[in-house]
Amino acid sequence: IVAVHFENCQDVFSFQISPNMNPIKINELAIQKRLTIHGKEDEVSPYDYVLQVSGRVEYVFGDQPLIQFQYIRNCVMNRTLPHFMLVECCKIKKMYEQEMIAIEAAINRNSSNLPLPLPPKKMRIISHVWENNNPFQIVLVKGNKLNTEESVKVHVRAGLFHGTELLCKTIVSSEISGKNDHIWNEPLEFDINTCDLPRMARLCFAIYAVLDKV
Repeated sequence: IVAVHFENCQDVFSFQISPNMNPIKINELAIQKRLTIHGKEDEVSPYDYVLQVSGRVEYVFGDQPLIQFQYIRNCVMNRTLPHFMLVECCKIKKMYEQEMIAIEAAINRNSSNLPLPLPPKKMRIISHVWENNNPFQIVLVKGNKLNTEESVKVHVRAGLFHGTELLCKTIVSSEISGKNDHIWNEPLEFDINTCDLPRMARLCFAIYAVLDKV
């Protein structure tokens, strides 16, 4: 069961749903319920709205099943009721634009004291994390001042965590040896898409020495 209410509206609608249902379907159910109670309004599309987790700046949207979202999984584990607010996409876009204007103003204030004029600004290409459907990837460059013997091989194990929960399988680098600096320059790709990473996810590393078996 999930609870949904519209922004600036007292009514709270509850729906018994399948964990494999996607967020757009919940949008449809909430809009139909409001039309049933309050009568016909201007034609609206479920794609004009997005589900915001109540009390958080966290959103649930897209074609993925609900159970794939970290917030839903936490509610299931804790046996709590997921509670959403249905917000118009245009309001989120407006809020985003206002934040970008504020950031631009802060940058311009800080740069106004420079003696030389700034070059003409280029158009910025903005990409959103939630639109990146590629696997999350990093480049392991090097490790400095590792306390190992020159002949001892070491490797790095990297993992993505949300709290104490491991989000996907850990990745292990190749084994190399060195005196002080160990250089990998090796890409590490995780079995999770960038858009599926929850807020406050942490990337953790551990360095292991490879010991010969006796």
